[in-house]
Amino acid sequence: MNVSADASFGPQLEGQFDFTLLFEQSIFSIGPSALFLVVAPVRVAVLASRKPGAWKTARSKRLWSKLACLTVLFILQVVVLVLWSLPATPHTEISVAAASLSLVEILAMGCLVWAEHRYSPSPSMTLSIYLSVTILLDLSIVRSLFLRSDLVALGGITAGTLALKLFILALEEVPKKNSTGSKVSEEVSSGLWSRSVFWWLLTTFRKGFNSFLGIDDLSTLAGDSQLHSPSLISRLGHKWQLADKSARYCLACAAFRAFQSIFWAGVIPRLCFTGFSFAQPFLINTIVNSLGASTHQDSHQVAGGLVGATALIYVGIALSKCHYTHCANRLIVAVRGGLVALIFDKAIALDASTAKDSAAVTLMSTDIDGIASALQKIHDIWASFIELGLAIFLLERQIGSACFLILIPAMVSSFATGRVARGMGPARMEWNSKV
Repeated sequence: MNVSADASFGPQLEGQFDFTLLFEQSIFSIGPSALFLVVAPVRVAVLASRKPGAWKTARSKRLWSKLACLTVLFILQVVVLVLWSLPATPHTEISVAAASLSLVEILAMGCLVWAEHRYSPSPSMTLSIYLSVTILLDLSIVRSLFLRSDLVALGGITAGTLALKLFILALEEVPKKNSTGSKVSEEVSSGLWSRSVFWWLLTTFRKGFNSFLGIDDLSTLAGDSQLHSPSLISRLGHKWQLADKSARYCLACAAFRAFQSIFWAGVIPRLCFTGFSFAQPFLINTIVNSLGASTHQDSHQVAGGLVGATALIYVGIALSKCHYTHCANRLIVAVRGGLVALIFDKAIALDASTAKDSAAVTLMSTDIDGIASALQKIHDIWASFIELGLAIFLLERQIGSACFLILIPAMVSSFATGRVARGMGPARMEWNSKV
């Protein structure tokens, strides 16, 4: 091990296709651990504040299996800490700190696992995301340790912790069972990766392949507090009562306040989609430069790294688009359900003569369909401003000030769209009046 080289932040180890240990321990270890230690207590507090009896999972072998794995993981991490603390072990100035923080992180994982298993119908999204990210980061750390002959023992133990994390992640994907016997939506009881590939729809697909689907064949929404009908009308009705009816866009603002949690759930996946999409030019540029460069000692490692980066980027694009599109569809369902319930609640409160002349049926069909179609691109609208700025910045690095010429068609098209949009509202109102 080159102690002086690994003691620098890097990030690349001089003369090697590898990161420095200081970079990996600070960014790949301490960074995620610190973030998890901030998020985990908040999530546990949220779970602890839930009403007793709202959801309760019986103690099961799966819970004890998770806790047993975390216990073994804790023991292995203690061994890692001891090895880093030995004077004979080459280490950086933060090696012991990173290992110590990982111990505290495992304790937080245990608390989170117990709380999520007992009081949440869903597998822990927080834990699943954290484990998925750290498994990828730990792969790089394990590789770096094995490349250093005097840290092979640490590499082996770290590989063991990596395998345990993978097993815990697999256990977290298994749906839970409510001790009260009530049914729960398959989507709610599915884990992160099951939702990512829509594995929870497999039962519906099988039924549809073998026979005609009926209403009873579709999954229930029980347990999904965000889409449950009483919850939708309660939240939207409350925000609508508090809204200033004379204000412009008061209904849109009330709907956003009522269902903002569903909206914000799609923001991070949409930002990830932007990041992965804009990583493609850098990847292609690196691949082209690598193909044109002369062969050297690390050529095979560079090629392997590029293959891994390609897989990571395009899998990331697929998964992030899947998640933010799914969040947009959930928002559409919530807005549609809330508005229909609100309109129906208002309609039944009217007297017979007024209700006869009301346009409630029109509002519950054409108007809401128009709102739903507009919401399909809700995450693309705000993200387009970020992507435009990033595109101009990246283009400026290649062609200089000429990059600002792309603003001309963007401004012209925006102006034209705005002019056309002015007539869409009155035209839709006239259309709805004839329905």
